[in-house]
Amino acid sequence: MVQKRKIVYDKSPNSKQKIVAARIFLIDGTGALVTAALLSLALARHEALFEMKPDILYFLASLAVLFALYSFTNAFLKPKNRRQPLKAVVWANTSYCLLTLGLVIYYYHTLTLLGIAYFMGEIVVILLLVRLETKVIRTYT
Repeated sequence: MVQKRKIVYDKSPNSKQKIVAARIFLIDGTGALVTAALLSLALARHEALFEMKPDILYFLASLAVLFALYSFTNAFLKPKNRRQPLKAVVWANTSYCLLTLGLVIYYYHTLTLLGIAYFMGEIVVILLLVRLETKVIRTYT
């Protein structure tokens, strides 16, 4: 007679934290790739609709790709201490928002309404993600 193996699930709070952190890294990385694609494929190619210089858009897209690589690396390598990498992601996302806001202010006189709306919307979405990431960090206390 074949014995059935009993599957044991780790139901500890620490296990749940690891799953949530991995998902946050995946969400962050995916969002960064979407941002990079929008900046480099849509906005830069339709400069007249947004009136932001393509070299600036490509620079922002390259930052987003770097952030995505960092997030995906942490999602798949699963470091034991996820708090520090999450803090780095929060810092990077917040810095990106401040840089983007600074560019919107600097180029305000040349940006179209659509350009302003896009960048402000991007900032809002990223800051909502930062808020979620901060909540996850607090669970690691």
